Amino acid sequence: MMSAVRLTTDERYLQGMTRAKRYANYAGGRKYNSETGKEIVKSEEHAGAKEKLEASIIFRTAWETAKKHDGYLQKKQRFLAEQRQWKKMQATETTPKI
Repeated sequence: MMSAVRLTTDERYLQGMTRAKRYANYAGGRKYNSETGKEIVKSEEHAGAKEKLEASIIFRTAWETAKKHDGYLQKKQRFLAEQRQWKKMQATETTPKI
């Protein structure tokens, strides 16, 4: 069985663009106020915003390239099939027996 942890880790790296983008949009990377829970207004120009935006573009390019790679697509399909099988097993194990 393919390691779900490995696929998740790889995807998280490739999707680092979301974190870089958040830091580009919000000073300090916080989207919500920790006290009120309300969304903070996006910051147009703060220290490091330009660099974070450039980083998000680099991550996005790597992610888009990886999504088209044959090896990645094969592993993803295998992972998804195994995940569906696992979910079926979990559903039958948790179904109460009458």
